[in-house]
Amino acid sequence: MIIFILGGTVAGLLAGLFGIGGGALVIPVLIGVYKAADMSSTDSIRLAFGTSLAIMAFTGLSSFLSQLKAGNVDLGWFKKLYLASGIGAFIGALIATQIPGVWLTIALTVMLFYFGIKLLGLLSGNMEGSPLFARFYVVAGFFSGATYSLAGLGGASVMTFYLMKVGLPLRKAIGTATG
Repeated sequence: MIIFILGGTVAGLLAGLFGIGGGALVIPVLIGVYKAADMSSTDSIRLAFGTSLAIMAFTGLSSFLSQLKAGNVDLGWFKKLYLASGIGAFIGALIATQIPGVWLTIALTVMLFYFGIKLLGLLSGNMEGSPLFARFYVVAGFFSGATYSLAGLGGASVMTFYLMKVGLPLRKAIGTATG
């Protein structure tokens, strides 16, 4: 029980500080716990992803409402992105139920690597806005939703980087992406 409390606390702290989802920490902890309970690798991965996504539904809504109240949500971008994100999440979830657990693990690994590279770029100041990317909002929304389902991570992580790339300030990008 203590591992869940510590994992959730650290995940929530990092999510709040950096605008990233806690799934990057929660999923590996849950996989370890489920495997220790003699669950198969595929089942432990799927259960960890599903548990993480269920938690994010509630924490994401809470975060979005807080960001909205603070004035950190760009409603124009939110309206452009939410439908494509929802469709991407639905299709990603359908695909995730049909593929082996090892592929879900690979998707998680690729996304964590991607986020690491993007965060390094962000920290070094290499995130310049480009209006050229704005026209690809349907693709960005769909990709964000699909990664939500296939990698067990919140699509806000993908969307934050996209919104910064189209010129939103970091605080607005984080706030809008939580929706």
